[in-house]
Amino acid sequence: MLFPLLFLSTSPSLSFAFFGCNRLGPEAWDVTTNPSSANLPQLRQTFDDVATLRPRLLFAGGDLVMGYEDDRGESLRRQLDAWATEARRLPAAIELVPIPGNHELNRKKKGVKRSSDYTYSVWKNWIARNGFARRAGNGPSPRTN
Repeated sequence: MLFPLLFLSTSPSLSFAFFGCNRLGPEAWDVTTNPSSANLPQLRQTFDDVATLRPRLLFAGGDLVMGYEDDRGESLRRQLDAWATEARRLPAAIELVPIPGNHELNRKKKGVKRSSDYTYSVWKNWIARNGFARRAGNGPSPRTN
């Protein structure tokens, strides 16, 4: 089981928290009961804790979901959409800023991690569809292997 790092900094001009890597490993993930692949008890507890602390920004740093499927991004889209449902637990006053990791942007083919021609656009569309795009536009872009 992976545990996220949660950090809070507060001052009169800045208030933020961040966490990352709250996904389950493949051996612990049951897609029929958890379409997001997130460690749901941990993610929900993190969101509840953050809601109590009330930072202005919450950075969710990479490996939010399992990802890695060698498809056209359909599996990633389903996982991210389910993850976004969980994120609605946060009060609207807290701006969520998801940051992609290798699990969101790569695929595995025959056990080898590679860049994907599809996941970058899935990520960008998911960010925009869920209103996370307020600070988007200056992030990584895919490279050809």
